[in-house]
This record gives sequence, C-alpha cells and structure tokens, in this order.
Amino acid sequence: DLEKEIKEQAELLDRFGEEEISRIEKVAKMIEDVNTSSGRVYLFASGSSLNACLYARELFSRDNDITLEVFPAGEAKNHADDIKQDDLVILVSQSGESGDILDTNRLINESVKKIILTNSIASKLAKDADIVVDLKAGEEKAIPATKTYFATLLVFTMISEELKGTIQI
Repeated sequence: DLEKEIKEQAELLDRFGEEEISRIEKVAKMIEDVNTSSGRVYLFASGSSLNACLYARELFSRDNDITLEVFPAGEAKNHADDIKQDDLVILVSQSGESGDILDTNRLINESVKKIILTNSIASKLAKDADIVVDLKAGEEKAIPATKTYFATLLVFTMISEELKGTIQI
C-alpha cells in the first residue's frame, strides 16, 4: 500500500480544479492582507501536518518575507490569548477530527479568521472555517500519511507562488 500511495503523489496536482485554485488564491490574499496590516499568521497542527507547517514557515520567510508563527496544536492554550482579531489562524489536519486540533479550534476566538487545510472537508474542523482547502489526497491506506503530507506541502508551495505572483497551474 505504501509504495502505491507514494506513486499516487504525482497525480495530486491534477486533482486541483478551479474551485480549489480559487481558494488557494483567496488564502494567499488573506495572508498578504494580514501581513500588510501588521497582523500575524498562526499555524497549528500535529504530526506530519506540523512538519509541513515548519516547511511553510521556512518557505514563506525565504520567498515571501512573511513570518508564520507555527505551533503544535497541543500548545494552543499557551498562545490563544496572543491571537488578535486582525490575525489569521491556519489549522492543518489530515482528518479534521483529531482531539488536539479540535481543542485548538475551540480556543481560538470566533472573530478571528480561520483557514482549514484538510483531507476531509466533511470533518468537524472544516465546519468552522472561513475557507477550507481540500488537500485532495484521497484515502490514506498506508500508516504514514504520505499523500496528505505531500499534498499539504504542495498547497503551501502554491500559496507561496501565488503571493509571488508566479503561480502556474
């Protein structure tokens, strides 16, 4: 199953249609607006999703001169009071159902704009978002979340390219 899922990664970009590209463009605009207004962009995730967020932090810093605040979902209680109304929160979760990310979502003030990146747009997490980006990875059958991880990296790269004005899909 793992080898098959690794080979499926090459097909991921083809799964992003106009609707998802439009969402990615909106996410890039929201990040740009928050950055321009001196707000902060917070990312919360766990496991491989957290590793993808760390990639995004480095990518956005290098290519877009944008600072992303990245934290494990389990630490949200330590940062929730720092998040202001003009900030932006991005929650990343393969399933959109894990307890730590749902707890993080509950801690974030309702007036703060939230973007959800998930492989399950019907999840509890996705129901409480300003924008939901479907990772389009399909069902994960192997234990490592290879397709979802790769899809998250791909979405962050697409957002970064949109911010640079160089997205070509």
